[in-house]
Amino acid sequence: MKFDADTGRLVVVPDAPAYGTKLCWSAPKLIAAANTGVPGANVRTVHVLPTATRC
Repeated sequence: MKFDADTGRLVVVPDAPAYGTKLCWSAPKLIAAANTGVPGANVRTVHVLPTATRC
């Protein structure tokens, strides 16, 4: 959904609640993949919003 480069916070909104749960459990892998795939990304945290929320 969005990324704040100053704080390293990646905000995501899953399509379904089950995906949100999976994202919470796999956040360390997601952070590592984002930092590996995007040079200089420096993602430090993942914030999973509820399914109905849109920023």
